[in-house]
Amino acid sequence: MVAVSVHWVPVDSRTATHFSTRVSRLERERATRFRHREDEWRSIVGAGALRAVVAQHLGVPAPQVVIERTCDWCGGPHGRPVVSGGNLHVSLSHAGRWVVIAATATGPVGVDVEDLGSAGGLPMPRDLILGPREQADDDDALMSLWVAKESYLKAIGTGLTVPLSTVSVSGSRVALLGRPSARLIRLGDRAGYRAAVCLLGRAAPRVTEIDLAVPQAD
Repeated sequence: MVAVSVHWVPVDSRTATHFSTRVSRLERERATRFRHREDEWRSIVGAGALRAVVAQHLGVPAPQVVIERTCDWCGGPHGRPVVSGGNLHVSLSHAGRWVVIAATATGPVGVDVEDLGSAGGLPMPRDLILGPREQADDDDALMSLWVAKESYLKAIGTGLTVPLSTVSVSGSRVALLGRPSARLIRLGDRAGYRAAVCLLGRAAPRVTEIDLAVPQAD
């Protein structure tokens, strides 16, 4: 059975404090560049939790985990995460008070989470999200399409360099002309959030959602 684990990590001061000593110097420096405290927390929690999840899957201490983030387009250290050593594919997303991490040994995977209550509203106009034959009756349905499409673009490695409107969603399949299709898995509802995972290929994976909690005191 194809397996994907999805880890939900809360974003708050305690979780950020826990992971602040468990990230690399570069990751700490990147986090401190954010102007808003919550953005800094999301950066720290995302980097630290990803390292912890990979360590658990590979059975190695977290300090030994090496995650490359080289951008395919500009070479900067902000690309999709790639685990060095071991056959593990990962993806990370964050919005509001959640960081979500997907991990699998099967093949390329993408995850996306969006905050329905974001003060900024929808991230882009409807016509840039919907394809010619797609409809969405309300913002909730539109956001469900958004996370399905962005998780797919993360799985194929392009991110939002490809317009969402060119990606098609049909049931549990997501596809883009000239690219491999993926199996779509909509994640369990968290109040005010929508999230989805895409795994390249046709296999129907078994998805396990896990709440990753940090100890009460370090």
